[in-house]
Amino acid sequence: MRLAEDSDIPQLVELIPLSARGLQAEHYSAAQIEAALGSIFAVDRQLIRDRTYFVVERDGVLVGCGGWSRRLSMYDGRDSAEDRLLDPATEPARIRAFFVHPAFARQGIGRAIMEECEREIAAAGFRSIEIAATRTGEMLYRNFGYAVADRSEIDLSGGLLLPICRMLKQMTSIETERVRKWVEQAVLGLGLCPFAGEPWHSGRVRLVVTDAASDRALVEDLRAEIARLDETDPKLLETTLLIVPNLLQDFEDYNQFLDLADSLIHEHRWAGRFQIASFHPDYQFAGTKPDDVENLTNRAPYPLLHVLRERSVSRAQAEHPNSDQIPEANIATLRALSDERRQEIFGFLRRS
Repeated sequence: MRLAEDSDIPQLVELIPLSARGLQAEHYSAAQIEAALGSIFAVDRQLIRDRTYFVVERDGVLVGCGGWSRRLSMYDGRDSAEDRLLDPATEPARIRAFFVHPAFARQGIGRAIMEECEREIAAAGFRSIEIAATRTGEMLYRNFGYAVADRSEIDLSGGLLLPICRMLKQMTSIETERVRKWVEQAVLGLGLCPFAGEPWHSGRVRLVVTDAASDRALVEDLRAEIARLDETDPKLLETTLLIVPNLLQDFEDYNQFLDLADSLIHEHRWAGRFQIASFHPDYQFAGTKPDDVENLTNRAPYPLLHVLRERSVSRAQAEHPNSDQIPEANIATLRALSDERRQEIFGFLRRS
């Protein structure tokens, strides 16, 4: 991934219609898509000039693009040099002009561009982000924590309308970023969970920070997240990581809370459908010493409650050729790490 240049415009002119026609057809008619091309679905030259537009290429060919804006417009395929700058303290930054080649969809390209945009938005001092989302993009953005603020329609040529929604998000917390880094470096990077890659890269893992300061409040937040999963198609949302930065810092307290979580699951008749996987900065398996390397498999930057769909877990285990050997393989992987590499990945731990 790199910043787009003016020299990329010819390829972008080719990529955007391919993306729109290939990925928007489920939600819009061919007539709507064609009417939106060149105006709504178009090269955003202003973002290229502002150095806030990114492209992803494979073998020299552009396969994805997208960016963010510190300017007023929500979308604009024309030159907009006069577009005024936003105030980061009071106005949301914009996410604009995301397109992925249909042959490279669901391969993490959109996610990678979004993460880079959000990092830059945070660095620029913005406190929130706004998107004018198509129906196709709405599902993806929901999994990034964006919420629908309102719905509207854009006037197109020929009397056609393009339904969209305005979505908002408060800036990602430092807790979320630390957990995201742990997932990518440890869980995925070391292959500690061979089942995690597909839902993560397809944007179907929800990261949520709870501000709960009591067991009672945390139980309610956990209930709400399990209910959300229960009501959402797993094709859109597979699993949730509930991040607990203000509670359960002691591992014994965390273990005791797991009993409350188990009671919650049974109370709402979720047993056999959902389960909680446990992670903690001081996680310690029974029969081990605090510094034994196998404990790293379940150590995370914060206490986590990982809500899993049991049907998905069972299916993944059945499809894996040696699922019963995963724990031993993980221990071997961790023991093979150099001290420097271990510190690089697990440096967040109070003891490592």
